[in-house]
This record gives sequence, structure tokens and C-alpha cells, in this order.
Amino acid sequence: MAGPDSGSNSPLRPMSSFQPASSLPRDINAPSSSSAAGNTSTASTSSGVGTRAGVTQPHPRPIIRGALGNTSTILVNSCQRGNPLLSHIRSIGWEYADIVPDYQVGLSSCILFLSLRYHRLHPEYVHTRISKLSNMFTLRILLILCDVNDHQTALKELTKLSILNNLTLILAWTAEEAARYIETYKSFEHKPPDLIQERVAQDFLSQVTNVLTQVRGVNRTDVVTLLSRFGSLKGVVQGSTSGVGGGAEVSMCPGFGEVKATRLNHVFTQPFRIGESRTYQDRKPYNLETSDITNENDKVSLGQILPTTSKNTTLDTLQDSHNEEHHLQLAIQLSLPSP
Repeated sequence: MAGPDSGSNSPLRPMSSFQPASSLPRDINAPSSSSAAGNTSTASTSSGVGTRAGVTQPHPRPIIRGALGNTSTILVNSCQRGNPLLSHIRSIGWEYADIVPDYQVGLSSCILFLSLRYHRLHPEYVHTRISKLSNMFTLRILLILCDVNDHQTALKELTKLSILNNLTLILAWTAEEAARYIETYKSFEHKPPDLIQERVAQDFLSQVTNVLTQVRGVNRTDVVTLLSRFGSLKGVVQGSTSGVGGGAEVSMCPGFGEVKATRLNHVFTQPFRIGESRTYQDRKPYNLETSDITNENDKVSLGQILPTTSKNTTLDTLQDSHNEEHHLQLAIQLSLPSP
């Protein structure tokens, strides 16, 4: 009987070639895992070469980290590492991301953070960050931490810079307050603006009340009194400007005195244009029977028939009308075809 070490005549395999049963394939005739893997890799390699030779494969788009991240978190630029502000952001999660601004609090909202102490040492820093931001984002916030005593000059400069670059300037006095601003902007990302919009009803009484209560001293009860007395806003205006000195009819209403009536008269008669010293009544031209003035004697007689306070006003108005008529005639002549 042959021993185990009898060489090739022994039906037993060497000990070094023994494999556990779990590693053997279920089908004895099936190839081993190593050979199958080799065949698979060879086939894939050969097919890959053939594919690259025949068709150009599209390259995947690069994924910009932070651009399409979790919308419920605040995206923080890596340059903000070590900022004590981050330790105060507790109610909303945040994560570092490869973004241009310091903080991204929405799809179209971003925040640039600036410390006035750092701005004194590096005044060019904020200009560089704004230039990198370019025209990105709709809401662009410049969050300033006022951590110096003499801050008036720097804030004036940064305010002008914010206006020129379409930035919203927010001022915080502590790092905790700055963190609250960042959290609030993130939490209000998807909320409508109804919370901060003025609510004015569409009915007539509410709209007239909203207008007349802008006058100092006039309240809602006074508005109801005026509408009951004059019937409409036009009647209120006429009643406030009629009479000697204006406001004679309004002053007789309950709750109105001379002071309140004078304020209403001043609101309805003051010049609408800023910088204009004349009222509408002063600028209103007089209706004259003779519209043409041909000589100096007519000008003198015209001055005699007009009130003393409105001589210059009427002459200026007539002169402007004459100049406009002359320019109109000249434009018509230029527009006609030459013979």
C-alpha cells in the first residue's frame, strides 16, 4: 500500500493544495473564482478598448461641494474656521463647503462677514471678497461685527461700498448677535414676505383712513367725522382749503380746532414738487381776455390790473407760453419738406 508521500502515484493531493469546502464552487465543473475574475476583467478590458475606439464616452459633470447640499443647513466657507461666531449657531445645523461667500443661507442668499478690527488691519480684504462674489446671488448681505470703539468713519465707508455693490449692510455688536442674524435668514428662507408687509384693506374707508391719518394729530375718529361731514375725500380737500385762510369749514367739525385744521390745509396746499416754493394757486395762470401783448404799454397795463403779489408770476407764465409756442412753430417748419 502506498504512503501519502509516494509522489504522483498517490491519489491524494498535497497538503498545501487543500482548500476549505466553503471556498469550493457548488458546481465542480465551474471555474474557480480567481479564473472567473480574470476572465471577467479580460472581457471588460477588451470591451472597454473597443468602446473607446468606436464611441466617445461622456464625462460626468463635476460635483461642486456645497452648491447642491442639504438645504436645511447653513453652508460655511472654510476660511471661517476658528471664527467664534460659529459656536453660537445652535438652532440650525451648519457644514463647511466650497463656496464663494462666507455663509450661504439660501439658494439665492449669501452673507459676507467682516470684523471692523480686521478691516483696520486689512482694508483691501472686503474689496477682494466683493469682487470675487461678482453678480452671484440675489440677496447679498454684508454682516459687520462692530468690535472697535472708533467706528464712525469705517461704517460710513462701508455703507457707501454696500450701496455701490448692491449689498445689504447689517450691523452686529457681538458675535452672538451676528449668529442670530445668520440663523434668522436661514430659517426665513422659504417664508413669504407677508409677515413684514403692511396690511391695508381694499375698502374705501380703510384706504382714506390710511391717507388722512398720515397728517399729524388726525386719528380714525377724525376721519369718520370728516367723511360724515363732507362725504368724500374730494369734499374734505375742498373744505380744508376753502374760506379765509383755509380750513374754515373743517375747524367747525367736532374734534377739530384751528391747529388741526391748519395742518390739513398745509398738507393739501403745499407744493407737490420738492424745492418748489410756490403753491398751485400761485403758479396757476390767470384767465385774460387779451392773450397777445404787443408793446411795453400793454405790459404796464397788465401789471396794473393784476394783484401786486402775482405780477411776476403771471409774466413768467406768459413768457414761458410764448417760448413754447415759438419752439413749436420752429419744429413744424423744420419737419416740413423743403420745396
